Amino acid sequence: MSARDERIYVLDVNGFQVDASYKPSEEALIDWTIDHLMSLRQKKAQDGGEKTIAFFSGPPGAGKSTLALSVCKRAEERKTAYSFECLGLDGFHKRRDVLLNAYTEKDGRRISLNDIKGVPETFDAEAFCKSLSSVKTGKSVLWPVYDRRVHDVSDEMQKVSGDILLIEGNWLMLGGIWAKAREMCDITFSIDADDILLKERLIARKVRGGKTMEEAIDWFKRVDGLNIRLYRKESAPSDVGFVRKNGILLLSHKKI
Repeated sequence: MSARDERIYVLDVNGFQVDASYKPSEEALIDWTIDHLMSLRQKKAQDGGEKTIAFFSGPPGAGKSTLALSVCKRAEERKTAYSFECLGLDGFHKRRDVLLNAYTEKDGRRISLNDIKGVPETFDAEAFCKSLSSVKTGKSVLWPVYDRRVHDVSDEMQKVSGDILLIEGNWLMLGGIWAKAREMCDITFSIDADDILLKERLIARKVRGGKTMEEAIDWFKRVDGLNIRLYRKESAPSDVGFVRKNGILLLSHKKI
């Protein structure tokens, strides 16, 4: 198959440009996702209201943001009757100055939470649930945005306006307060990939963000690699699962 047979979406992912390419079989999965979400939204509209909320979870580096943004881009192309909007959990990272002054114990050492940024404890889950509840009930909400270029939550915020909201993040399928958030969600999607691809992507992401190769590899060993294992061990099953194998996006399971 030639490159001309692929569709390319130019996306802004947390401040960086990403060119996402999809083969026809992959774009068919994106169209199927759009169609199913449109069907859910139509039913809710008939029942009287509320936005449709879909969670997109996965380990770091799996391509959650890229997939969710691609779905929104494709829906815009199709001029769907209901508008799609992508929102990130990363905007609910605790700010860098807060993390620098908060500590935890790990392997017998006292370390700053900023040194393990990305673990569940570095997110403000309560603020996320509060914002999600406001969105669910139709209130006007400004959603925080994360900027990987400055490694912090941006001062700019995103005004939520979509009819169908795709919320992506690592920890949306965990227990505790995250399970409470899922009660406000209409459907859950997940995406995963093999360990080699995840490692390559995550190291490349850190280098792109300004770390040296040595620092990026160290970060993977200390943080991202552990987060991959935590995600797979503790996440509840999703309604729909995607997996990337040999560079191709595939459907791994469907419970709907």
